[in-house]
Amino acid sequence: MSTDGGAQPRWQRQGRELYYLSPDQVLMAAPVRSGPALTIDRAKPLFRTRLDFAATQGPYFMAGYDVSADGERFLLNAPPAQPVEPITVVLHWTSALSK
Repeated sequence: MSTDGGAQPRWQRQGRELYYLSPDQVLMAAPVRSGPALTIDRAKPLFRTRLDFAATQGPYFMAGYDVSADGERFLLNAPPAQPVEPITVVLHWTSALSK
């Protein structure tokens, strides 16, 4: 499926594809067929990510992405492309209404 390596494998829920992150940060999909023998076809690139491939190594590894049950959507835990403004969260705001 890959001659260059990969990390963070995830199965499509129906088991028809295996997704993984390539060393050059591209999310890949390898079609899988079951039968008398398991057959895994050549992987195809889906899209480039900002996931850190090096962070997938070591004892404190955390998954960088997940895939929806239908395999159509991906949720990535990656830094934003541009800096974002901080948000302010106000706790117990209802107590300020009576003042």
